[in-house]
Amino acid sequence: MSPSVQLLGTIFHNNHKRIVLTYALVFLEETLELLYPFVIGFAINELVNGSLYGLWVFVLQYFTHILVGSIRRFHDTRTYTGIYARLATGVVLEQHRQHRGLSQIVARSGMLSEFVDFFESDIPYVVQSLFAVIGAIIMLAFYDPILAGVALGVFIPVCFINRAYFQLSNRLNKGLNNHFEREVRCIETRKPQRIRKYYNLLAFWYVRLSDAEALNYGVVHVFMMTLMAVAIYRSVTAVSLEIGDMFAVISYTWGFIVGLDSVPALIQKVSRLRDIGKRVHEDV
Repeated sequence: MSPSVQLLGTIFHNNHKRIVLTYALVFLEETLELLYPFVIGFAINELVNGSLYGLWVFVLQYFTHILVGSIRRFHDTRTYTGIYARLATGVVLEQHRQHRGLSQIVARSGMLSEFVDFFESDIPYVVQSLFAVIGAIIMLAFYDPILAGVALGVFIPVCFINRAYFQLSNRLNKGLNNHFEREVRCIETRKPQRIRKYYNLLAFWYVRLSDAEALNYGVVHVFMMTLMAVAIYRSVTAVSLEIGDMFAVISYTWGFIVGLDSVPALIQKVSRLRDIGKRVHEDV
């Protein structure tokens, strides 16, 4: 088991009750989010037929979504700020006991916040992406099974592209984190040339990471463009749909695209956490 997974497991084990409650709220919130195109499409069809019933269903669904989302956000802040405070205190004290350098302690205590952010922001982001991608395919199958098959066909090559991006991101993040750990030591020298060199190299690592993400974005979106064109064509000409159902099909296709578009950012985060975990897990 990798050090980053061990560290994440330790954090979860020590705080599992509050974290599980947060994720239950996330799951409910994303379920309500997934239903938006369906409910809006239903409301449009009802209005076209002279009924306000669908509009009232939409208002009820929207209000429930607002209520659940608000409760989750109140709970999130209180849960994760407490976790970070306890975790960072333990790491800093342990590294002092091991007589680590100040530069390493500062860098690693800062890096540690990314593990707490992973629980607070990134796992909900994963849930959101899964609902957008898998949920969209399921809902598209309800309206147009052929289009759902096309979406699934796009999903497979995109997975392979993102796998290659993940491997490259691992290498680049290792170099970036090595550089971060030299920051305080470099600043303490007060030598302009050395400080300038440090920040120029920092910019170099960020540019490399950005270039990799940009290349991944360009290749993946060629597939996304194709899928959207097929969805527009089929919803208007190839399938007999009411106007509200057309809206739902286009919305779910776009949601699928947005869900896949979020994967590179998540890959970048997971890659960075893997390297950070190797550096700090023994001190937690």
